[in-house]
Amino acid sequence: VYSAHEAPVPVLPGMYADVVGPVRLPDLQLGAFYIRSFDNQALLPLRNDAKRPTRLFSFVGTVKHAPEVRGRIVALQHPDALLLNRSSGMRDDDSDYVEMLRDSHFVLCPRGKGPTSWRIYETMMAARVPVIISDGWVPARDIDWLSCSLQVSESDIDSIPSLCAANVGRAQEMGLRARQEWESHCTLERAFGWVGRRLRE
Repeated sequence: VYSAHEAPVPVLPGMYADVVGPVRLPDLQLGAFYIRSFDNQALLPLRNDAKRPTRLFSFVGTVKHAPEVRGRIVALQHPDALLLNRSSGMRDDDSDYVEMLRDSHFVLCPRGKGPTSWRIYETMMAARVPVIISDGWVPARDIDWLSCSLQVSESDIDSIPSLCAANVGRAQEMGLRARQEWESHCTLERAFGWVGRRLRE
């Protein structure tokens, strides 16, 4: 199976986008990406875009989906951060959300109702660096996460401003790498083959 349901209980072998880890059978119950992430063409990087992000990091999302994690995130303090407790939109024509992604070196991607979020893949699609904040996240295999993301445990949320500041010098390179990883696995042209190979294995 391929499942994008929130926090599913993995019974069958397959790929689960929002499974809670650790899974019982890690070689048969794999992490996955959200297929819908390639729908939003507004997230594609602009050609010849020389604009540098002005924000160190950002998060726009609803706190109520995971208040113990997201509440601490919106309470972070940094002069170059944008932290808003509101729906991120999830619409393909949400230009404000897309502009927020493009204007951020790092995009905070905390757990929601389940341990992951399609915000991770939207961020990669926009050539920005996802900061993944979820203790139960099961990463999709084959993606080189170390080269294109930062990962923070839920107990270390207060370290996010200093972590982003320490890595801002390589944020552009990491963002480009995130986009490359997305193109290699998550595009409409590549996704079916990637999922098919994993399910066959």
